[in-house]
Amino acid sequence: MRYTAAVLIVCGTASILCAQTAIVNSARVHDAAGVKLGDSGNIPRAIQEFRQALELDPAFYPAHYHLAVALHRLGLSRDAVGAYEMALRLRPRTAEAQYGLSAVCAELGDRDGAIRLLREVEASLPKFAEAHYNLGLNLWNRYKAGVDSKQKADLDEASAQLSIAAHLDPASAKFQGALGQLQGDNGQWAEAVASIRKAVSVEPANAEYRHRLGLALRANGDLAGALAQLRAALDLNPASALARRSLGLVMREKGDYNQAASELRRSVDVQPEDSQGHYLLGSVLLKLNHLPVAVHELREAARLDPFLVEARSALAQALQRTGAKEDALAELAAVRRINAEKDAVSRATLLIEMAGSAADANTAAAQLREAVELSPELTEARFRLALALGDSAEAGATLRRVLQLNPRHAAAHYQLGMLLHRRGDRSAADELSKALELAPGLTEAHRVLARMAMRSNDTSGAERHWTAVAAWVPDDAEANRNLK
Repeated sequence: MRYTAAVLIVCGTASILCAQTAIVNSARVHDAAGVKLGDSGNIPRAIQEFRQALELDPAFYPAHYHLAVALHRLGLSRDAVGAYEMALRLRPRTAEAQYGLSAVCAELGDRDGAIRLLREVEASLPKFAEAHYNLGLNLWNRYKAGVDSKQKADLDEASAQLSIAAHLDPASAKFQGALGQLQGDNGQWAEAVASIRKAVSVEPANAEYRHRLGLALRANGDLAGALAQLRAALDLNPASALARRSLGLVMREKGDYNQAASELRRSVDVQPEDSQGHYLLGSVLLKLNHLPVAVHELREAARLDPFLVEARSALAQALQRTGAKEDALAELAAVRRINAEKDAVSRATLLIEMAGSAADANTAAAQLREAVELSPELTEARFRLALALGDSAEAGATLRRVLQLNPRHAAAHYQLGMLLHRRGDRSAADELSKALELAPGLTEAHRVLARMAMRSNDTSGAERHWTAVAAWVPDDAEANRNLK
């Protein structure tokens, strides 16, 4: 500030333009200092410099953008969102700010918001491989989190986006490896092997890519190739319990049970909480007829993962062989119960799909009620039922139950907030705010909160929320009108 005042004296009070230039130059100085501090790792001091720049010139875009990056690096995600939104208000659809905001959204679990931003980045920078890569990952994660077949389009587009990234930058092991992993998840094992081989050729000393290639070769029927890659992975990283477990699995499939048991024992010694490792070890020991230790390992697997049916089935077999028939029957009863629960979830998921294409709301609600009865812990069934119930009291109660099961269900907070808002309930603001903490891309929540703030004469709150609306929807007439 002293620098600015001194310049004003030199320029004279009549020169407003000169004064404004001095302020901007001073803001630039603080911003540049913040960038240097950030690059050196002193993020807290960098943030102070960016804030000082904005005190001098609140409309200085670079400082808003750099502040957002620094806040994100410090783990202050919610503050970073606000800084990115302010940057986007000043420079609508700026790709660097949209890209940065998409990363924060992805970390918060707001896949829809991240995808929305990355689509815009991709449109403006079609050769930006990293944007295609991150768009592919977010689509893939959204597909894996979905419960109905409508998400299949996400999987197809994810594959296309990762393919584009790998094509744009064929020397990126990260892109090739991710594409191969997705292809494997989709059952395209020959394609997965080819993609992951490219990752290995780029980074031959990367143990993780060797491990992935070994798994893909195993799934594609090449056990000898799988063994070679898994041994190479362990040569690079002998402490990798997962690679050693995979090696033991392949040896089991080749019938080399003694060596498989040795590798799997080393795996669980390194990672004792790995239920799969204990199960595989127990299954091999059962093949070797080492019954007491097989029972011990299989019990441990079932303890670590009570729903691991394979471990319980093998345990029942081992107990039967040792003469513990009652214990064996108890395990078989547990297997039947778990399988029944899994069948119920499958049936409930099918009903959710059917409800999505039902001819009327009553039919959809009936199908969703049945889904909830079949699988009471399946939050998506309850959430879809709440939507089908409209503004009824039961809809509100159903949404609250969803939030009891999953307090981080952003869409449930949003829908409950909107329902309460339509009823005139002041607690709507709390639910909408919680929704935005989890999913910044819920633009309509900002709009409702902005209108609420205006009615209560909360000028700063209204400006904050209208800024967010304008950041996400630059052409929004209502937001732009209220920000003038």
